[in-house]
Amino acid sequence: MGGFSKGPFGFQINLENGWTVSVQFGIGSYCSNRSNTGNPFTDIPEFIECDNAEIAAWPTDYRRGNWYTFEDGEQVKGWQNPTKVIAFINLIARKPGYKPNVFPNPIYTMVQDEIKERENLDA
Repeated sequence: MGGFSKGPFGFQINLENGWTVSVQFGIGSYCSNRSNTGNPFTDIPEFIECDNAEIAAWPTDYRRGNWYTFEDGEQVKGWQNPTKVIAFINLIARKPGYKPNVFPNPIYTMVQDEIKERENLDA
């Protein structure tokens, strides 16, 4: 299921294919506002604008270690103009759904099974 979420310096889109796209353009992000003064956790403006933004994407349910990797090997790409941001959103929207482990890690699988078992005991 798709949807939108907003942070103080950008937004995320959870796409229907199971991927999330992040667009950030505030203090500390890889954009023209990167070096603006202030604390990004306390100095949150009512309105913010920028000529460019940083972009990233990950499988919605598997954020850790599974981010989209750009052609230069990076997982976050900065200083992208609006046309490039739209193109990136469209690229990610056309990706097939994410399949976490074609050949599951046995230890990870054991830990997940144990978590499910504990949840069933607590229910």
